[in-house]
Amino acid sequence: MENRLLRIVFFLMVPFIFVKQSNAQEEKFKAIFIYNFTKYIDWPMNSKSDFIIAIIGKSPLEGELKNIAAKMKVGNKTIVVKSFLSVNEVDNAQMIYIADRKADLASIVAKSKTLNCLLISNSTNSCQQGAGINFILKNGNLGFEISEKNIKMCGLQVNSSLMALGTSVE
Repeated sequence: MENRLLRIVFFLMVPFIFVKQSNAQEEKFKAIFIYNFTKYIDWPMNSKSDFIIAIIGKSPLEGELKNIAAKMKVGNKTIVVKSFLSVNEVDNAQMIYIADRKADLASIVAKSKTLNCLLISNSTNSCQQGAGINFILKNGNLGFEISEKNIKMCGLQVNSSLMALGTSVE
């Protein structure tokens, strides 16, 4: 059990080891975080064979996630990364990442609940507005806020190890 906990900490803390990151490195670390989040969420069983990550808006994160998707899986599911201009276009996803800071967060929160998917953002106070996870920078290092309540409202369960690594927001 202790060895498993050390592995969890290692995979999620790697980005904190690096001092200052460029924007490209930051996007790469966000992609690693997002992939690692998949390991600590209990996903509902569905008949779809793919694990879909939807990105609302344009972001260099899409390319980084596609690089990971080419090599990794979530369980036995192939990772598919799709970009959308609007949340209304999303009909199936396990994760939604909001790249567009001007996007209507309330509609995306509502959609994430109907799809039972994890909502990840990169905007101030988004966990207080319904996101499950929000990326933050602390002293130049990438971290994340996490709302267990919001994640549960989307029909998902989060592992306590992940909760311990983020900054809890309720």
